[in-house]
Amino acid sequence: MPEMHRGKSQVLFRYTPYAMFRYNETNAWCEVTSIPMANTRSLSEGVAEALYQLLHAWDAIGSDNFPDPRLFPNKYEVGEPYQVHYTLRPLVFVCKVCKRVQWYSDLDQLSRYNYNLNCRQCKGVRTLMQIPYIYIHECGRAENVFIPKHPTDHVITLNNRGRFQESNWYCQTCRRPLTKPGTQGLGKRACQCGKKKLQRGTTLQDPAVHYNHTLSLVDTEDPLLAGAGLNPQLGENLLAGLLRTPHYNPADFKDLLQPAPGEEETETKREQMRQDLKATGLTDPNQIEMLIGIMLAQVASPVADTQRRLRKEVRDLLTEESPLIGEAAASRQLREYLFVRDHPRMQASRLSDLLRQATEQGDTHATERYTEDLALSESIGFADLRLLEKFPLLLAAVGYSRVQVSPAPGTTTALRPFDANKPKIPIYAIRSTTEAFMFEIDPWWEAAWLLENDWAEAPNAPFTSVQELRAWLLRMSDYLLRYNAAHLEQLTWEREKNHPVPETAVACRFGLLHTISHMLTIAATTQVGFEADSLAEYLFPVSSAGIVYATGHQEFTLGGIVSAFKLNLGMWLSATYEAAQRCIYDPLCRSRGSVCHACGYLRFSCPHFNRTVSRAFLLGGPVTGLQQDVVGYWSPRTHERSLRLKQEAGLLSLMS
Repeated sequence: MPEMHRGKSQVLFRYTPYAMFRYNETNAWCEVTSIPMANTRSLSEGVAEALYQLLHAWDAIGSDNFPDPRLFPNKYEVGEPYQVHYTLRPLVFVCKVCKRVQWYSDLDQLSRYNYNLNCRQCKGVRTLMQIPYIYIHECGRAENVFIPKHPTDHVITLNNRGRFQESNWYCQTCRRPLTKPGTQGLGKRACQCGKKKLQRGTTLQDPAVHYNHTLSLVDTEDPLLAGAGLNPQLGENLLAGLLRTPHYNPADFKDLLQPAPGEEETETKREQMRQDLKATGLTDPNQIEMLIGIMLAQVASPVADTQRRLRKEVRDLLTEESPLIGEAAASRQLREYLFVRDHPRMQASRLSDLLRQATEQGDTHATERYTEDLALSESIGFADLRLLEKFPLLLAAVGYSRVQVSPAPGTTTALRPFDANKPKIPIYAIRSTTEAFMFEIDPWWEAAWLLENDWAEAPNAPFTSVQELRAWLLRMSDYLLRYNAAHLEQLTWEREKNHPVPETAVACRFGLLHTISHMLTIAATTQVGFEADSLAEYLFPVSSAGIVYATGHQEFTLGGIVSAFKLNLGMWLSATYEAAQRCIYDPLCRSRGSVCHACGYLRFSCPHFNRTVSRAFLLGGPVTGLQQDVVGYWSPRTHERSLRLKQEAGLLSLMS
């Protein structure tokens, strides 16, 4: 066949191994067989962690499937796709004229004996076309359709009614149907994965034939963050950024990842200074050491001084030997969050900064719009909204499933690697930048919500600062430093493998963040003009922050999120509030957990497979997995409690 040109992002979404596609020029059905990779590399820490989370959700880690990427990273190979190999499939044909069915064992046989696809029965030239049906099973197996056992010299035809179940085989020689439409369709085929497991017959156009599974993670320039582990103050520095202590400056983020000058480096400088002073004629050792001390104090590293200040601030908030400091140093999620929030390469614009710029420039219309947007965001519990014009992403295709797009407990639904026969399992990855909308939950609202639902005990004394409040939230949710999600209900294999169970408050904090992210995404697709599944989410539960980003994975974007943020943010936020208020299945949906496919679920863009999402977290009511009804985040009780907390801290007048 002629060469086919496709972009790398198209390959990852549509042309991975075992995917079926229709070739443009000949309209023939083809199956991808393999994808050679360029720029191959080993599995990085970030990809390994994200891959583990995905495989864990599918229960796909095992000796007969995916190796544990955290224990065996050498079993994987990451690279960029640069070529797609494919073959013709299926090799079962029917004549467009006489309807006789003909099949071939392999492509070589077809090419040797019937390259032009002529019919042996009616002698029609190029009249053979592929039968557009296939058998699939949730375990990952796929088979061609077959004709029931019958004499090979008989003329078998296909009555194609457009659906597998309604079509049937017919023998013209015997003048009788071989299968019954509506019951057998084109026949039944058992699967090898277990007894009484039948494969499903379907058309090749059915998306269930091949669901490609990708993961997205922040492309954090692994060398930068990998080297951060050498910094003994890393935990304090990261926590200072999370808590926003007074001496934390976002502009110093890159410097704070690097180790401050150590004792060996300082001693080397001292020795060099001794030699230089002796060369000037000084001989008194005490005078030399005094001068060295003065000179070192004058050139002391500002980074080292800042790190000492941050260390003291964090330890004052969390106590001197808090285990959270060590957990923070090991938390990649926390590093990713601060990288996205504070690194200048994001080209970030805060809503408050846009308001200030518009005021300074005398743009009255923009000033009024941003003032209204800021007031609206605060009225529904957002603390910080940012536009990220250069959000860096790493998109990786890791495997495929059939029949089901997400894990289905109680079935044999499986996520399969693209090629398990190679020494290393391939992970196809590309880097790109896209536009994104970053939001954070107001910590005062969140604390009030937790207290109103009795998921947390009020402190003995009122909070005196927002840093103290954030430290209180962090202490009760240390689980989120170790894991990227917390769910109210565990999956079957999570219970069997004794996966740690989060406390109710932790799971509900994640549920609140997850629900807000879904409502923002749904509101954008219905009210702001984005197409369905053109947006995806990326959550930072430990910081109660999230990102909604465009999923184009191209070298440039059309600026949809940029335009929505700068011109229609108020509409987006209002639509988010309204999206949570109704479902076409209310009141039934509200009574059964306040979430369903019609109101809160995302079809393909939720990396957590729509777990722990409920409109009741926002509006109040029953939530699946909780025994008591929830007081909503947007309820008057939560708002009034947050105002009391601010008033007790002496901050209400400053923030009003």
